[in-house]
Amino acid sequence: MIASRTCPLAVHSPASYRILVPGHLSADWSERIGGMTITRHGRSTGRPTTEMVGRVADQAALLGVLEQLYALGVPLLRVECLDKQ
Repeated sequence: MIASRTCPLAVHSPASYRILVPGHLSADWSERIGGMTITRHGRSTGRPTTEMVGRVADQAALLGVLEQLYALGVPLLRVECLDKQ
C-alpha cells in the first residue's frame, strides 16, 4: 500500500465528495445515494445539472454511489473530493 504522511485521504477513510451529473434528479434520489444533499442548477440557462454533496464512509461506498448512477445510465460530469489532501 502506498501511503503519504502529507495526504490524510486513504481508500478506507471517510471523505466528502461532490458529484455533478447532467439533468435534474429528484430529491428522493438522496436515499439511493447514501443521504447526499441534492441541488439542482441551470434551469434558466438551459443546461440543467444536479450536484450531489455528502460524506461517504470510504471509497467502496463512493463506488457504490457511482455504480448506482452508472446502472441507471446517468453520465458523470465531475467527481471531486472536498477534503483537503
